Amino acid sequence: MGGGGVEGGPGRAGATAAAGCLPADVPAGEGAALLLVEGADRAAARGAAPLARVLGSWAGCAPPRRSPQLLEVDVEAMAALADRALSDAGVADRVGVVLESTPGLLPGLSAPRTDHAARLGVHPADGAVRAALACCLLADRSLPVNTTGQRLAGDVAVVASAARGGSMRVTLLEGI
Repeated sequence: MGGGGVEGGPGRAGATAAAGCLPADVPAGEGAALLLVEGADRAAARGAAPLARVLGSWAGCAPPRRSPQLLEVDVEAMAALADRALSDAGVADRVGVVLESTPGLLPGLSAPRTDHAARLGVHPADGAVRAALACCLLADRSLPVNTTGQRLAGDVAVVASAARGGSMRVTLLEGI
């Protein structure tokens, strides 16, 4: 799994400023992250203990209502995508943590949520970072999910991402 984005460049910076996507004092930048997913057989062959299992990743799109430069999230479309993912995987009753690129993406899920966006901000490539965080939380259930000390409520993590232009993704990870 990987995530990345190129936010820089004078054209992008001008369009971003004109659309009001960023405050004038926040420079546009670039970001990238990568999460390497290794097959179970390969991990076993080298004696590694897996942290989590990828149940699947579902993609969707909801066209932006105003500008493709703005991060506009269709919460209903995101909820429908998450419902489809959870139904397809048969794990709707096992959700233990929700990791959202933007707080409030999945208001219908009652599991604890990470608060990484408040502490670290939201970055173009944070989907891969959130997936890595989900793996750590699933592997070590003693870790708190957020600063209030909540713990996992189940053995499935929902990683929800929304991007400019209306693209959405929900990835499900399962603790082992």
